[in-house]
Amino acid sequence: MAVFTEFSILRDIALTLLVIAITFCIEFSIFFLRDWYRKSERKFDDLRFAWSFFLLSMAFNIGFFIMSDFYTSGEERVFWIKLGYISILTGLSIFSNIQERALPWNTHNFFGILGLVGVVISIFFPHEILKYIAPFVLTPLFISLFIAFAITIVRRSSGILKLYTLTFIVGFGISIVGYGLMIDIAVEAFGPISYTIGTVFITTGIFVMSFSVFNLPSFGELDWPNKLQEIYLVHSSKKILVHLTRKTYEDKHEKTAKSESGEFTAGALRGIKDLIGEVTSKKGEIQVIDNGDVKLIFGRGLDSDLLLVAREDLQIFRYKINEFISEYNLFYKDILKDKMAIDDPTIWKPAEEMLKQIFEFK
Repeated sequence: MAVFTEFSILRDIALTLLVIAITFCIEFSIFFLRDWYRKSERKFDDLRFAWSFFLLSMAFNIGFFIMSDFYTSGEERVFWIKLGYISILTGLSIFSNIQERALPWNTHNFFGILGLVGVVISIFFPHEILKYIAPFVLTPLFISLFIAFAITIVRRSSGILKLYTLTFIVGFGISIVGYGLMIDIAVEAFGPISYTIGTVFITTGIFVMSFSVFNLPSFGELDWPNKLQEIYLVHSSKKILVHLTRKTYEDKHEKTAKSESGEFTAGALRGIKDLIGEVTSKKGEIQVIDNGDVKLIFGRGLDSDLLLVAREDLQIFRYKINEFISEYNLFYKDILKDKMAIDDPTIWKPAEEMLKQIFEFK
């Protein structure tokens, strides 16, 4: 039978919140799809693209559950419940496929296939079995994927990006609690108030997660270490202070020596930056030079420039550049006052260690 068999304040609150949740899902989904479509490079591993489809599936799921929990009973209620499971599992199949691509190991699309298996189970298995399989088998498996995914993106993020990542995880946790409070088993144990409280959690979780996704980059940025090839820390005198080369890149290219030719290269790059800065009347403020497959990404510290040579200009590089510059300026603010110090290579060992730690050079 329906969760709410008669009109009450709990029913009105729950129904209102679920309608608000559907509105959030549809509005955020349209926004994220439009934002993805307007990008010059539309990538299917973009978090916004995957999230927009998942939000649509949640909107259908909540709509079907409104029919089952507020307006129907008997076999008709089971019909709407099954449609709800089919919609959310379809969305999970798509979203899980994107999450699996971000993991550092190959899962062979296990969870994407699991979502499709769940759809088949929802169609053919009776509700008396399905109501146990969904919360106690399928849900823990998908939660395990999300935990692995969450650990991966937290490790790969830093600064404000890490804050939004953690906010997304908190939103997910809130939604899971809400889902748990709304299932039939919880309602049978605690009554309709459990369902109403669950709608509060579900609506809050959807908003928090969508707000976080709005500020997060695509999943494609999670493999940023493989897209970073070289790092130069160059003094204002055009002397190279630190030069790091990613081994995978180094294997394909002859290692640049820290010699006069190396200093000339860094000086030339600095000259390009200053030249463009003069043309744009913003000397020293150029952030990136796009040279086709190679991007030169700049950051400015005290009397020094940081240059990243990368295959893509990623948002996470900006965060990490700012993180390094903050630590570098704090550590070297007094040392750089001594103009003779730049000729002592041991002085720059801490800077090299900072770069290795922040940009994950091993």
